[in-house]
Amino acid sequence: FLDNDLFLIGPETDFYPADSCKFIAKLGSVMCLIGTGEDLTGFDVSYPNYYEAYPPDWANWLEEVPVSIATTQDLGFFWICTANQTYTAQITGVTEGVAPVQLEKKSSIYGCIGEGATVCVNGMLFSLSAGKTPVMLAPDGRTDDTFGMVVKGYFTASGNFNEKTRLIWDEKTNSVIYACGTKAITYQLDTKLWSAPLTLWALTPAFNNCLSCLRSSFVLTLVPLCRTQ
Repeated sequence: FLDNDLFLIGPETDFYPADSCKFIAKLGSVMCLIGTGEDLTGFDVSYPNYYEAYPPDWANWLEEVPVSIATTQDLGFFWICTANQTYTAQITGVTEGVAPVQLEKKSSIYGCIGEGATVCVNGMLFSLSAGKTPVMLAPDGRTDDTFGMVVKGYFTASGNFNEKTRLIWDEKTNSVIYACGTKAITYQLDTKLWSAPLTLWALTPAFNNCLSCLRSSFVLTLVPLCRTQ
């Protein structure tokens, strides 16, 4: 390129290259890098429509290393969980001067146990905390850690759930599935009922292949004694 050619391309946006990160998520016209820096706690935001440029004065920091993120599709924010805290990253609409994404802590008590232990359903975050407590968080910070008390013993039983736990929302049955290895249990959002525990015929890495098994075996066979308030 000649100098004049580079000027037309807009080289000023290339001054701040992306750092390595643990997670990446797109919000509107910007890209967010989560878990940057030497201590992996950085949060970097790109220029709008320039995903290769991350101005250092827009950088923010988490208090702990991020463990998991959960996207909300088109709701304008996503969730970030560390081991003991939960944040939202919200698009602000600001286009000049400051970062167009605001990082806000929503819980100083609960994070999640592992990378796959979060899922977002219509903006609500479902997670399994580091202490193996099922937690539900609303975007305004309201926390429900009681809906899973009736089955907490199953989560805390030795060997049942660990950092490899995965959560998935089954849209067909409107249920949140908690699974680890060959162990699984679900929470049905409409009835607020927990299923009976199930031993899967396949490990959770092949999770999509297990959905038919989960649906036919117990997602629709809920235990009335496990109703939450």
